[in-house]
Amino acid sequence: MAVISETSFGKKLDNAQALSTHIKSFGNYTELNEELTIANLDAKIQELFTNNSEVANKLQTYSMTIDSKQKIFIKESNSITKIVTPIIANVRSVFGKNSQEAQNIGNLITKIRGVKVARTSTSQTSETISQSERSYGTMLQTFSDLITTLETFGANYSPTNPELKATQLKAKRDLATQINTKSIQDYGQLKLSRDNRIKNYVELSKLCQRFKETVKAQYGTQSTEYKLVKGLRI
Repeated sequence: MAVISETSFGKKLDNAQALSTHIKSFGNYTELNEELTIANLDAKIQELFTNNSEVANKLQTYSMTIDSKQKIFIKESNSITKIVTPIIANVRSVFGKNSQEAQNIGNLITKIRGVKVARTSTSQTSETISQSERSYGTMLQTFSDLITTLETFGANYSPTNPELKATQLKAKRDLATQINTKSIQDYGQLKLSRDNRIKNYVELSKLCQRFKETVKAQYGTQSTEYKLVKGLRI
């Protein structure tokens, strides 16, 4: 669907309200059918106000979830991409820098660091969002593989830092999974609301055009009434 800015949505709604106000002021406007009643126009306008509120609320929810996701995956000092540094240091100290254990963990960390995650924003396209979700999913799976590998070391992997213990790493993985899943769900709800709003704006635009044509037919192209409404872009 076409991308319309929030400013454009607001302007279109303002113009629709202006159209309704002008027609009400004409006094002798003749309602040709149920669709071309002022009550129907006002109902459509009110529906769009509701749509705008829904989109704003879901956008806020999605933005907060994205912020939480970026923190646990990338931004925080103990995020997934940063906590792997002390993990590999611990493994090398126990098994040796050139050990097979250190090599296996190092390979997994290289994969985690190599995942290119696009900075997610609320204005990205569905395709970009989908690519970002796959990247986070890849990072999660590799992090899970890393934890599994650490567990195979048994008692040999016993870091003094509690954040590096397998139980804590599992908790971080599970929380990151929950947040990642919620971000996908939140985006789905946001997109549904946005698409529904666009559909309703298209319908409102068509309806308003019919109202303007009705005013032109009833009052004439040179009438004050038509001149008041013809320039309203909706």
